[in-house]
Amino acid sequence: MASMWLSLCLCVVGASAEWVKKERDVPVHNPDTSSWVKGDRPPAEHTFTFIVAMRVDGVRRAELERLFWEVSDPAHESYGRHRSVEEITKILAVPHESVEQVREHFLAAGAASVALAPNRDMLTVHSSVAAAEAALNTTLHFFTHKERELVR
Repeated sequence: MASMWLSLCLCVVGASAEWVKKERDVPVHNPDTSSWVKGDRPPAEHTFTFIVAMRVDGVRRAELERLFWEVSDPAHESYGRHRSVEEITKILAVPHESVEQVREHFLAAGAASVALAPNRDMLTVHSSVAAAEAALNTTLHFFTHKERELVR
């Protein structure tokens, strides 16, 4: 459960790091308006797993969405003609060089492992807090929810 809270803080705290601000309209964590309470910092050696989404070109993402709606629409001639993992991977076409660069970044920072998803669009990183903080140029914290103890 602590890992889940720690993973969530990557989104909240990581977004506030100066060099990551690509979505300037997304506010940083505000304890007055948030349902999440910022807790203590986890120990540096605490390990957890998080997912890194690779950037997918907008044209390719639009193509995937178009195909999704075609196979989902009973009135369309492609209805029910689902694509294979290999076909989806080709549509996404995440560059091998980009994947390797991100993978190597986390490993160089000290991540224990970095696993690539079958579609090459996500990386699962298993890391200590210290290594994740170094890789993401941020500070991590535990978070709890004001109303719920167990988050699923």
